[in-house]
Amino acid sequence: MPRRIALLSMLFLSLLLLPGCPGESPFVGTWVMTQGATTFGLEIKTNGEAEAIPLPPDYSTPNGTITWQDNGTDFTLRRENGVDSTIYIGRYSTSTTISGAWLIWDGASTGTDGLWSAVRDD
Repeated sequence: MPRRIALLSMLFLSLLLLPGCPGESPFVGTWVMTQGATTFGLEIKTNGEAEAIPLPPDYSTPNGTITWQDNGTDFTLRRENGVDSTIYIGRYSTSTTISGAWLIWDGASTGTDGLWSAVRDD
């Protein structure tokens, strides 16, 4: 009996403490993201990374390393480009849209913020 309790306790704690698998997230896929006057593609990958993809006509994309995580319908994207650290917080409102706010929290432009939105493109 103590073994069974220990095993069930370990299982319960691991479910509480370990994050969900990004591969099973509704956020995984290709999105068209709009941040101010800039629109770009965003490939959300199952390994917790993301990649910005330039889209015509402006062909501009945020540079740097992009990572993401989710918690239910809440979405967090983090971009590090060597100059600024930006955090994007959003919520999955339908199966095809995410919207939220962004903030540069460290670097040359600390305190700059705005709104963003994304629509599924796959």
